[in-house]
Amino acid sequence: DREIKKLMSKFVHNNIMRMIIRRINDEGQIEIPKKIREKLGIKSGNGLIFRINDNYLIIEKIKKKIVDILKHSKPIMNPLEFQSKMRDEWERI
Repeated sequence: DREIKKLMSKFVHNNIMRMIIRRINDEGQIEIPKKIREKLGIKSGNGLIFRINDNYLIIEKIKKKIVDILKHSKPIMNPLEFQSKMRDEWERI
């Protein structure tokens, strides 16, 4: 109950509570509901930022230049580790 209440409070905006549940498909994709896309002005081809905050996934529409966003972001993994991982994946293709 406590966790559900905490989760619900995060979704309260302008005294209107909305929660929509979606499932991830076999390709790891999830559809953003039309009402949410319209409310946030998200259109096909728009960039989105995925952030992890504790146990929450936060998705934001990119409103700034990527360069400005990356200046204030922390990498998910060490750059050398990332490059090595990318090389390994490319070699498997």
